[in-house]
Amino acid sequence: MSYTIPVLKKCGYLGNKAAYFCFCWVIFLSNYTTFAQKQAQIDSLSKVFKSNISDKEKVNVCLKLARIYLEIDSLATVQYADQAVQLANQINDKKGAINAFYLLGKLNTRKGNYARAKMFQQQVIEQSKTINYLVGQAKGLSELGSINDEEGVYEKALDYCLQALKINQKLDNQEKIADNYNLIAIVYANLGNEDKAIDYFNQSFSIKQQLEDKKGMAITLGNIGTLLSNQEKYQEALKYHQRSLILEKEIDNQVGIALSYRSIGDTYLYLKQYERVLDYYSKSLKIIKTIGASVYEPQVLFSIGTLQAEQNQWKVAKQYFLDAMKIAKKMKLIRLMKDTAEQLALVQKNLGNYEAAYEAQVLFKKMADSLRNDEVTQNVTRLVAEYEFQQEKDSIKFANKAQRIALEKDIENRKVTQQATLIGIGLLALLALILFLFFQSKRRSNKLLTEKSKELETANGELQAANKEIQTMNKKLSKTLDTVEHQRDDILSSIRYAKRIQNSILPRENYCNHVLPTHFIFFKPRDVVSGDFYWLSKINQKVILAVADCTGHGVPGAFMSMVGNDLLNNIVKDKKVDQPHLILNQLHKEVRQALHQDETNNRDGMDITLVSIDTTNKKLEFAGAKNPLIYVQNGQLNQIKGDQMSIGGEQLEGERIFTPHEIDITPPTTFYLFSDGFQDQFGGPKGRKFLTHRFRELLFEIHDQEMAAQHTTLEQTLNDWMNYKEQQLGQIDDILVVGVKVE
Repeated sequence: MSYTIPVLKKCGYLGNKAAYFCFCWVIFLSNYTTFAQKQAQIDSLSKVFKSNISDKEKVNVCLKLARIYLEIDSLATVQYADQAVQLANQINDKKGAINAFYLLGKLNTRKGNYARAKMFQQQVIEQSKTINYLVGQAKGLSELGSINDEEGVYEKALDYCLQALKINQKLDNQEKIADNYNLIAIVYANLGNEDKAIDYFNQSFSIKQQLEDKKGMAITLGNIGTLLSNQEKYQEALKYHQRSLILEKEIDNQVGIALSYRSIGDTYLYLKQYERVLDYYSKSLKIIKTIGASVYEPQVLFSIGTLQAEQNQWKVAKQYFLDAMKIAKKMKLIRLMKDTAEQLALVQKNLGNYEAAYEAQVLFKKMADSLRNDEVTQNVTRLVAEYEFQQEKDSIKFANKAQRIALEKDIENRKVTQQATLIGIGLLALLALILFLFFQSKRRSNKLLTEKSKELETANGELQAANKEIQTMNKKLSKTLDTVEHQRDDILSSIRYAKRIQNSILPRENYCNHVLPTHFIFFKPRDVVSGDFYWLSKINQKVILAVADCTGHGVPGAFMSMVGNDLLNNIVKDKKVDQPHLILNQLHKEVRQALHQDETNNRDGMDITLVSIDTTNKKLEFAGAKNPLIYVQNGQLNQIKGDQMSIGGEQLEGERIFTPHEIDITPPTTFYLFSDGFQDQFGGPKGRKFLTHRFRELLFEIHDQEMAAQHTTLEQTLNDWMNYKEQQLGQIDDILVVGVKVE
């Protein structure tokens, strides 16, 4: 969710009337766009639903389908949510019905039907209370807070949000706590208290980052970027919006992508880079129209109207503002009504429509007063202050209780110490008595001492014999140790020889340079031999390149890599298969056959990225088992995910069908294939993983360097990460990254 701060009033734009008609044409074409990336998930869940599963599992499948369709098809969302309600009622699954009502409420919020959205969320809260379902109560309260914020009813928005926050803190649900902080920040921003807003945004972002919640991180980054634009820090704001866009694309969040495009367009307008502005608005409106997120449509129409007004195209601007106002009134978007009324007053004045200008100005004043009412601001501040006071009060109670427990524990420890002291004194007294009696009987014990001396001499002889036996055992142990060391040397020698064998089957450097003139290979095994390997061949004027991560590392992984290398030679070189997805289909079959996985408990396998490069026809084909492909074109980083299944491995099915992908490489393209070793490496200031998003940002930063420089940067970055301030963390997995540039 992102709040709206008008950012278009100060900027100019040179355009013409054709922009309006061009925009209409873009909107028309956008209706034919499909979201193929979601289709695989939908198909898989549909098959599960039709299989022999329980009604409880069917409810969960319907809810999952409804969540996916929420981004792309509102009718399908309603269909699956309704079906979930019906099934849940039949089996008395109250939580399933509550979650379905929540999704229906979210859908109506997105479509701007706030009255129906509130009705559904009230049902969520009431039904959750009847079964003490705290998670459902918190979800419904948070959504009501969000809706009231959109309507400009800030006091109610904050009240609902604080109720949800208390529940989420009780549940220790860090993800939802961060969402609540985000909404509190939005309320403060809309009331003009930017210092408080940035403080709550930072708290929200800190939690989302710890949870690696990319969607939450993207939302907060976008909100901070909008705040920075409002403070006229445009270059800094642009960086935040671009970081947000990268994360939204990684998780394929269409609403988030649309909002990021609009925010970037707003920022470029501030920077007077007009040629980019309309392009970003077009992308934003295209997505909004496609997924039916009509609540965001009037905001983009308002932005376009402002552009036209800045270039004195008053009639065109008027039409955009009237369209935006019509939708805003229908949805009761008070903030947008205020901003649009202000702009309409200016447009009508320039068109000579003074009566209409006066009416617009009156509406602007009315909306502004309702949004910035001093009493509302005071009540919002009071609610937050009461919440923070209660939190502090609870903390003091907890501290007093802890002090009382510590005092009781200290008293108990003192009692134990006193008892131990008394026991010690008693023992000392007993020992003194024994010593006194001993010295009294010393004379009488001389004879006994003589006898004991003889016994001691006997024992000394036995001790010497035992000593000889120990020396004999030491010699045997020394001999055994020599044997173990010799065997260890033999094993190490065998492993080193295995490394020479493994290196011999990898593609030669001169062959790689011939087939791929511009490339680098960063290969860093964890042990002497590696479970990661790369494979290269040229067939039918196509270059086939693979990077694989086999089960395990060291010797077990190396054996698996040799199996994979031989099978790829057989499939590509002998059988002449040159399409990546067909290669992976066949590789899965042959791995299962080679390891007899139908007959044994063997579950070894590999994750692999495989591409074919056709420089003649300027296209690149890709298929992946678990692992993705990253490529950079026209200054834009892109990712294609692999299928979520491995070659071989745990699953029992004998046949797997992998998805083909194709990329036009007419523009200069740099692409990367890699295992998961780099992003899984621990290090840095907190000793944590490098992580996928940091690794992608690193690839984007170095993509325009020479290949050798990219290799050096990767190696230096890894060393710095593992040896941060001399902490020297060890390598945990094999690391392999291959980069190729196609001019």
